[in-house]
Amino acid sequence: MVFTAIFSLTVLIVLILPPLRPLMAMDTEFTGFLETRHNAQVKSPNDILASETLARLELTACHGNFTAFGAVNLSANHLLEDESGVSLHEGYLDYVLDSVNIRAGRQIIIWGQADGIRIVDNVSPLDYTETITRDFDEMRMAVDALNFKYASGWGDLQLLWIPIYNSGEQPTKDSPWYLGGYGSNKLLPRNEPDDPFKDSELAVRYTLYLSGMDLAFSYFYTWNDFPCYQRSGTALEPVYDRVHILGAEFSKPWGEFVFRTEAAYFAGSLVQGYDNDYFTAEKDRIKWLTGLDWYPGNDWTLAWQYAQDHILDSGSGLTESGCTKTVTFSVSKDLFREKLTLSAFGYMDIDVRDCLFRLTAEYEFIDNLEVFFGADIFEGDREGSYGRYKDNTQVWTKIKYHF
Repeated sequence: MVFTAIFSLTVLIVLILPPLRPLMAMDTEFTGFLETRHNAQVKSPNDILASETLARLELTACHGNFTAFGAVNLSANHLLEDESGVSLHEGYLDYVLDSVNIRAGRQIIIWGQADGIRIVDNVSPLDYTETITRDFDEMRMAVDALNFKYASGWGDLQLLWIPIYNSGEQPTKDSPWYLGGYGSNKLLPRNEPDDPFKDSELAVRYTLYLSGMDLAFSYFYTWNDFPCYQRSGTALEPVYDRVHILGAEFSKPWGEFVFRTEAAYFAGSLVQGYDNDYFTAEKDRIKWLTGLDWYPGNDWTLAWQYAQDHILDSGSGLTESGCTKTVTFSVSKDLFREKLTLSAFGYMDIDVRDCLFRLTAEYEFIDNLEVFFGADIFEGDREGSYGRYKDNTQVWTKIKYHF
């Protein structure tokens, strides 16, 4: 926490303030949104599963080759009051000169071609406090990073230095999405990586823009987003470990279609094990995905994806399956001159035979004011990733105003 504060203040004082000192010469823009959302359980006892009002305030200031951007969240969580408060969503400084773009500060970084599934998109951790019932754009968490990009005629080179470890978020014991943890076992405090140099995360990505297709290759030297636990005396000790991730992406448009595929090799990924007791295991794994998007016209969009997550030499006693096969589909249709959008998105685990269907209706009443109605339907075996939440099938509504 101390290093996070020092890092943020250094970016603010050393990088942002000097080039922006002549305030009257700056071009500034103030934007943001205000939203309120509420989710209710369909089954008895019909509990409220989420209730939040959020204001995001965004300020962009430009001066010469410098652009500063800040986004602050003011949240009132009506269900879990401890999660209310003010937080920095993003805050960074951009320096652009010819083909070079340098961004320093808190930022969200998106890689990959997949929709709703993580293959190479591992830089920004995810917030799973409501599982995957929110859009990935809302689940991604910012990282404190130095982001260097160089654009050439053939493609873009990106280098990342992330000195501060950021873990993902999971449901707390007070959350209706919490399904239990490690029983009555005492958990030792998390000893997260905290050395800004020795524990830094590093990444490189090169994107090629070829005639009629895009290719990308990446390497990410990182940590597991969540710890695994192993027995230490009478308690369970959280364990973090380094992971090397090699990724490749490919996309090609062809008429009304876009073909997408990506793959990642994880060397040394830490996996939770439980036989007669808790243990951890380092296992290499391969994740890959292929997908097809179809734009048949008349404001229709259809997409399909097939993905596998394969743990090499998985052995026995692991809490994860040796090979997980997932299919996703999505369909959307714009109506009334794009005022109304109806959409459906689904996840299906082929082996376990459980699924999540997300249905959404979005209507733009007036400019900048949107109203959403939806349902998240969980079905299947309770041992599955989706079926375990079948009691939390929910309906929801959201009102969002942009300014």
